[in-house]
Amino acid sequence: MGQPVNDTSPIEQDLVREVDVTGDGKADKITLHLSAKNLNSPMLWTLSIVADGKEIYFYKSDDSRMDHLFSDKGYVLGCNDYISCKKKYYYHDILDVLVLTGTKWYNLYGILDKSQPGTLYPIGRKELSTCCNVVGSQADAILNKIEKKFRDGKVIAINVLQSPVHANPPLIFIPEVGRFIRFDEE
Repeated sequence: MGQPVNDTSPIEQDLVREVDVTGDGKADKITLHLSAKNLNSPMLWTLSIVADGKEIYFYKSDDSRMDHLFSDKGYVLGCNDYISCKKKYYYHDILDVLVLTGTKWYNLYGILDKSQPGTLYPIGRKELSTCCNVVGSQADAILNKIEKKFRDGKVIAINVLQSPVHANPPLIFIPEVGRFIRFDEE
């Protein structure tokens, strides 16, 4: 992905990927916008997801608070110095770990355990109620569909990084309400 020509060049750049994150079989447009005075400066970035011409997700980050950590050994894996670690994180890692598919990233029985408070049904019910006023049997019908996707290994989620060592809770798109919701608490 096109990195800046040199470490002192201003950065104002969009990295775009097209991948299905809504589960409808059509590619959605994911745009990571990077902005900084140069690679030696803190990065400001936004992540947006557009499906069928409508923005369905937006996240904004000002990484000033963590910029100095890119020179710490082990903060970003697979790099050796401040500049190479920043390039790896912003130009690869954020988008490389964004979309979660398959079954290796979740514990099926942990997510579906209805007796635990931080799992699909309690979290999903709370999220659907709070965001969209969807409650009761309507919420359970939506969550039953999600459960089936988990059981069939066909769930698609997004995993938005807050830093190289921490991510926001994963989110899943709910077509019935046109937005992403949390479904798990770590």
